Amino acid sequence: AQANETLMKVVANPVEKYFPPGSRRFGLSVSGRQVKFRDFAASVDKDETDRSPAPIVFVVGAVARDDPASESQFGGDYIEEKVSICPWGLSASCCCSKICSEFEYLWNIC
Repeated sequence: AQANETLMKVVANPVEKYFPPGSRRFGLSVSGRQVKFRDFAASVDKDETDRSPAPIVFVVGAVARDDPASESQFGGDYIEEKVSICPWGLSASCCCSKICSEFEYLWNIC
């Protein structure tokens, strides 16, 4: 990042207005469909047409318990599917790390 580049910003609700148009939206949840994340990342990165793939949005909750992806004000109203990448709860930082790692692998970044 450059010295004057904004790396993160808090945004006001509804957050959906900040999503890229046509984006695919997934919520991470222990109660979601169990997936092997490497295979899931590869499948959502591909598009059925010759166009470039749609942008991908992941909803990651930062709570010690419960399921924020099910709450209507946090994910429930705008995600298309809940997926589980682990059979037990993970911290938000762990989820974000797994998401970044899999797409780095997929895109041959690291």
